[in-house]
Amino acid sequence: MTVDVTDHLRRQVPGVFARGLRAAGWGVVHWVLGFAEQVLEVVAPLVLVCGLGWWALPRLAGLVPLDPQARAVADDALAHVPQSLHLAGLWLSPVGMIVDGLLLMALAALLQTMSAIVASEIYNGR
Repeated sequence: MTVDVTDHLRRQVPGVFARGLRAAGWGVVHWVLGFAEQVLEVVAPLVLVCGLGWWALPRLAGLVPLDPQARAVADDALAHVPQSLHLAGLWLSPVGMIVDGLLLMALAALLQTMSAIVASEIYNGR
């Protein structure tokens, strides 16, 4: 009995091609998740810190002891700090930015978990 090598290769090539295509697809998904996670890891803390600063500035500025003339100038400057901003169709407020920053951090953690699951799918080949 002889083994036909070409017949054996014909049966193996589609399986190899399918595994390679599957690995490439999971690789693209892994890259997209990793990229989005890294963007969120930069943006989320910035949004959170900006919101905390905007929220705390008027409160902390009122606690600083100043002479009456400087207090009048500080109060006038603090009166011009907006309670909310309308930028590009979005309403931004200090509390909203704090909440958004925390939600973006939670989303970054979720993407990291999903990326780990995809990585195990790539390397385990299930």
